[in-house]
Amino acid sequence: MMPHYRGMRGGFCRVAASAGAGLGHAAMLVRFTPGAAESAFREWVAGDALPRLASHPGLGSAHAFESASAPRMTAEQRIRGADAGMDWALLVTGYDADALEALARSGDVVDRLASQGATHASIATYRLHYMLTDRELRR
Repeated sequence: MMPHYRGMRGGFCRVAASAGAGLGHAAMLVRFTPGAAESAFREWVAGDALPRLASHPGLGSAHAFESASAPRMTAEQRIRGADAGMDWALLVTGYDADALEALARSGDVVDRLASQGATHASIATYRLHYMLTDRELRR
């Protein structure tokens, strides 16, 4: 089955900034490449973009992840091909999946990123159906 999976992305990231609280069952992931003035971009993300997203009706938290390093090639990747890397990502979660889907479709997030010089933005939405913590796995 693995040879049929294509276009996967992966990498190790560090949390660059966060706003809001909690983890909603609905999530939007926006991957992108920041503009040239990365320090000003980082300041905008932390001071404006994330707080605005986290306070959007139906949402609760927003996090910015910055690429930290490339992972080693895994056996799975040798079967299906190496994952593409990523520069930055925003993870926005909420309790109202419809509100999150509407935000994703609106193009507002991509437009705001582009206004700050970001390129190559792509959006995907997800829903969390079940989660275990590490303590629960040790039982």
